[in-house]
Amino acid sequence: GLAAPAAATGRGGVAMVAGLAVTDGAGRPLPCEARLASLRDGLGKDGLAPATKAAATGLQAKATERCNADDDAHADAFSAQALALIAK
Repeated sequence: GLAAPAAATGRGGVAMVAGLAVTDGAGRPLPCEARLASLRDGLGKDGLAPATKAAATGLQAKATERCNADDDAHADAFSAQALALIAK
């Protein structure tokens, strides 16, 4: 659900959430600021359904909060879920 980030899965050190890498090859979380920038760009696109945009914006808020708390792992997971929503 939206209350907690999706479980990260993957092979080796790279963890994936919603088909997007959230860690590097050594298993370290990717910088959350980069994922948030991609999400911000994606949310700026025209043609997103209102419900999709609302759900993605909610995930963006959670990602931003976790990023500000230096919790890159959870921030990346929320961002990846939002990016997967808007990519559909």
